[in-house]
Amino acid sequence: MRKQLTSILIFSFMGLSLLAQDRKRLDMAMINLNYNTLLNSQGVFKQRFYSNGVDFSLMYDHIMSQKAPISIGIGLGISNMNFYTDADAINLDTSIGTYTTFQVIDTATTNIKRSRFSTNYLEIPVELRFRTKPKEGKHPWKISVGAKLGFRINSQDKQIDDDGYWFSDTKYPNTSRVRGLGTLRIGYGKVALYGAYQFSSLFHENQGIELYPMSIGLNIALF
Repeated sequence: MRKQLTSILIFSFMGLSLLAQDRKRLDMAMINLNYNTLLNSQGVFKQRFYSNGVDFSLMYDHIMSQKAPISIGIGLGISNMNFYTDADAINLDTSIGTYTTFQVIDTATTNIKRSRFSTNYLEIPVELRFRTKPKEGKHPWKISVGAKLGFRINSQDKQIDDDGYWFSDTKYPNTSRVRGLGTLRIGYGKVALYGAYQFSSLFHENQGIELYPMSIGLNIALF
């Protein structure tokens, strides 16, 4: 599936790059470099400041009117989110099935140095875009409000010990298979500030600790 997805993204990139020769269309291939955090942790575990992620999206910029500064973007994307914490993601057996939570690592009895929980999603992004008419030789100011519908590719927990060895586990079926996000971009030219909030919990309802991922970062428009 990963090879098929890669092929789709490559051919889409090539097609949109040809369409981008129309200078009126903007923000058709974009990368987001993000800082990630989990809201509603309620002190169960501590998050590290270097939690990070990257998104890549290909979007067709449909201009609503040649006179109005409004367009609609829709396309395909892929995202990676990494959450570094002082805890290990574990699956607990309960009377109604497994329940996923985070358990703080006991550094007194283990040599685990760092822990990371990651998710990867295939996404369908949609944006309502507003941009100013640029003066000659200048770039436009841009504001985009949007949403993403994501489909889980995988989720993984990794730990690294004092010797630099990684230990990983991918058995987290309670991670949300489908997720919804709200997005916002505000910028000038090819660079913008980016924010995203996941309305659905990281794990399925009643199958894991209730956490809501949020991203803040830098958006770069390739073309």
